[in-house]
Amino acid sequence: MHEAFDRADVNHDDLLDKAEIRSLITGIQGQKLSEAQIDEFTDALWDYEMKGADNEEKGITEPQFKERTRGLAETLDPRVKSIGAMFLAAGVSIGIIMPVMPQFVEQLSISSSEYGLIVGAFAATKMVGNIPAAKLVDRYGRKNILTGSMIVIGASMAGIGVATQFQDLAMCRACTGIGVAGFMTAATMYLSDISTPLNRARTLAPPSVAFSAGASVGT
Repeated sequence: MHEAFDRADVNHDDLLDKAEIRSLITGIQGQKLSEAQIDEFTDALWDYEMKGADNEEKGITEPQFKERTRGLAETLDPRVKSIGAMFLAAGVSIGIIMPVMPQFVEQLSISSSEYGLIVGAFAATKMVGNIPAAKLVDRYGRKNILTGSMIVIGASMAGIGVATQFQDLAMCRACTGIGVAGFMTAATMYLSDISTPLNRARTLAPPSVAFSAGASVGT
């Protein structure tokens, strides 16, 4: 943080004014944000950094900058709750199929080898789908792939409910694997985007727990 403060303190007066804060934000996020977004970010950060400060008319001191910035970096993003709810739903959808699959096997007279292929279809497509999913996430965005993957998972689960033969089940399970690969990749990258090195573990842990809890509830 000392280097960041020194880099932002252009006039070397050991205080950061609003223009220097804006310059710092522009240097870090200039290619990702519009001028209006930079102005909005600057106003919000300035108000946060200056809240309760004694030298409000002068600027931000280095100790104040370190304390407030560290506190901001340690704060969990509220969007973690929404992502956690999606992990919970995905876990339920994955777990709920396990206890009913033997009934499908019996009703559709599926052999043990065919059942193995059905189970393996999910794992195979999930494994193969991880790399292309990462490329698609970078190309089309986290939210788009996250939403699309949930739709694929939901549609494949619905397809399992109306399957009438071995091929139907295998195809639906393969589609579920593709959906889960896209969902996990997009969600993990999104969580990394909204976290910092100081809160990354606490950001990633709740959704992972939610997925396991959902799988347990579904089972």
